[in-house]
Amino acid sequence: MPSEEETAHEIECTGWMIHLSRIEKELAIEEELIRFSSFFIHLILLVYIRERLTKMKYYFDERSASPSDFAVFIKNMPPQTNQRRELVRVLRWEYGNFI
Repeated sequence: MPSEEETAHEIECTGWMIHLSRIEKELAIEEELIRFSSFFIHLILLVYIRERLTKMKYYFDERSASPSDFAVFIKNMPPQTNQRRELVRVLRWEYGNFI
């Protein structure tokens, strides 16, 4: 036979736990419908918010251009002048007169 303290603790725990989680053997059909529909409403809203955040990220990324978005670094250029001129000519022909 459980002591008074154990019984009081069980009653207290099950009392507030049942009220918070609404654990029952059978749920009413209305409550099942509400839970089911609220799950899908939350799911749809989360997908929508994710899509909006992704679009905003790309929008603000396009608006903030940094030099690294357009820079071309060439290392170990040939020391001969004619090879440098040829490289500059090819880059100007490929990318326009930005050099």
